[in-house]
Amino acid sequence: MQYESRYMIFDYSHRLFQVIRFLFLSIAILHIKPIEYMSDPTSAECLAFTISIFMESVMHLILSWELYFKAKGNRESIKNHTIDNVYMRLLPMSTVYLAAAIIAVVLFVRSKSNTDSKYNRLLAFPEKYGSSAPIWTLSDLPLTLLAGYYLISFVNTALTRLRTYKTLDIRKRFVPSNIDYKIHRYGEWILLMIGEGILSLLIVETTESKDYYIITTFGKLIGTLMLLRFLRFKCRS
Repeated sequence: MQYESRYMIFDYSHRLFQVIRFLFLSIAILHIKPIEYMSDPTSAECLAFTISIFMESVMHLILSWELYFKAKGNRESIKNHTIDNVYMRLLPMSTVYLAAAIIAVVLFVRSKSNTDSKYNRLLAFPEKYGSSAPIWTLSDLPLTLLAGYYLISFVNTALTRLRTYKTLDIRKRFVPSNIDYKIHRYGEWILLMIGEGILSLLIVETTESKDYYIITTFGKLIGTLMLLRFLRFKCRS
């Protein structure tokens, strides 16, 4: 959305490129499993997840470099905005994702070649290994890298934006987003969340207890759904 709200593309090559990019995202989402599988080096879940995330970041990097060399419009602001985005966010992100993918591959290959290896992780199998198993092991490193960079990226983005807004001419360093486009996309996301909230009310096993009805009524139906509905139509007004 950050890309499409700023730049317009109409050719089939870019559409195919985006389809492949979303395919990697879909593969990553497909392999999001419970922690006992994601942190198990003998399982391919973490391996597929980290490789897919890395490939998507590479495609994002390619799109950004294309903007730097080919995008039409205010060339000065496009180049400055793109170079800040590449060096401050995309290159560090791709580097961390590459490291996570390489570590996941090494752990997976070593676990397959070592038939005597056992996976002992307290958070995954507390009933099996008890308190003697470690909370964090080397097999958790790929996911730790991904989570760590995700948190650091918020600080990095904030510092970059602050530098742009306070010390430089924003018109030469920043490409503004199409607000109407973003409002429309956020509105679609809110409607999706409303539908998910309704489904969550239907699929959970009901119980004839006071606590169940209190949580359902005030926590979901009134609190979440009505707030999302208000935001949806408030943004469109």
